[in-house]
Amino acid sequence: MSLNDQTTRAVSKTGQPARQKQGPNKSRKQDTKKILLDLRALQVTNSALPKDGSQESTTRRKSAIAEAFNLVQRLKDRDSRKIATDREEAIISDPSKLRKQILRAEIDPLAHQNMYDRVAWFDICWKDSDLNCESELLEFAKWRENCLFHEVVTFRIPANFTPEWVKVETELFLRKYGLDSTGRTLAIINYGGHGGLCSDGLKLVSHKSGKQSLDWSVIENLVTQATSDILIILDCCNAGNFIKSTLGKTRKASSSARGAQRIEVLGACHARQTTWAAGPGTFTYRLAKVMAKFRYAGEDMSTETLNHEMYRLYESEEEIFNPFQLTLKKGHGQSFNLAPLYNKEF
Repeated sequence: MSLNDQTTRAVSKTGQPARQKQGPNKSRKQDTKKILLDLRALQVTNSALPKDGSQESTTRRKSAIAEAFNLVQRLKDRDSRKIATDREEAIISDPSKLRKQILRAEIDPLAHQNMYDRVAWFDICWKDSDLNCESELLEFAKWRENCLFHEVVTFRIPANFTPEWVKVETELFLRKYGLDSTGRTLAIINYGGHGGLCSDGLKLVSHKSGKQSLDWSVIENLVTQATSDILIILDCCNAGNFIKSTLGKTRKASSSARGAQRIEVLGACHARQTTWAAGPGTFTYRLAKVMAKFRYAGEDMSTETLNHEMYRLYESEEEIFNPFQLTLKKGHGQSFNLAPLYNKEF
């Protein structure tokens, strides 16, 4: 068909160019975008209001909060969850500053109030392994960076590794994120791979055959010396066996030791239990699914809530193993919050 033929078909019977109908999805997205911009403008206005405690400023602030709630409710009524998913895919493929700011405006600041200024993940996996943990963690990392605004450092244990090498990499991460005694930084040690038993704790293993292994104590000795809040996530078999070493050393730390303010653990299974090695049944896959669900619904994203939902998922699938949450050191007493960092600047 020639260009002239196409032009002729695009003209109506009245001789005027025919208007193309606007689809419902396009209309809904335009409406959602307008709501997001209104919400963003409202947030800017609200931040500029005086905080002198006067009745007038308090009334104006309450009015702004009520209006924000109405805008957020409109988003939910317009099937915003589907649109948020579309935007999430776009931001992963093109994580520009503007796209991040648009996505951040979608977060309800009243539902997601993160106590931290920084949340940093140290993802550990094997470079040479018979599992698919590396690609799984990398995909999860994109989502955490672009949709939660967390920082992610990935360390692939090489085939020619030495314990000292792993120690140095862990120490570099903790020097940057693990020495904040103000309680404004959460450092997360996240391991995905095989896990084996040993007399004094857990072994990180590259292959089911036990081709290469690393004692968890190499990492834990550094973790117990941090001053930031520390969350340990273990997606491996026999995850619960690590407490034989970590828990004992944490409890024995003297009052003068540089112990973390709070240390928690999320594990895929207990000691002498196996867990899924790959696919949608893995702990990492389900954790990502639960976090995404709560993030878009504006629900609580504390480790306690996440673990409860994970446990429910495992129970509904009638698994023979269960995830767990354990507090090694209570610190400030609040479960960690993995919500988006709403106030993070780009």
